Amino acid sequence: MSVVGFGDGPVTRWTAPALATVRQPLQTVAAMAARTLLRPVDGEEVDLPGMELTTQLVVRVSTRRCATMGDVR
Repeated sequence: MSVVGFGDGPVTRWTAPALATVRQPLQTVAAMAARTLLRPVDGEEVDLPGMELTTQLVVRVSTRRCATMGDVR
């Protein structure tokens, strides 16, 4: 079994075993949120489905390779 978190907060490195996580660009998220909130004030439309962010999988000790059918006993 593998366990993966989301957000890559400091606690993910303090757990035993260290928790694998999905890292997201928090500064980019905050900037996009601020721009999205200000668009209606400026008379602009908000295009929520068009927003995409790049994330990164951070593999740590809490994950392992899945067994193949030949490995299962």
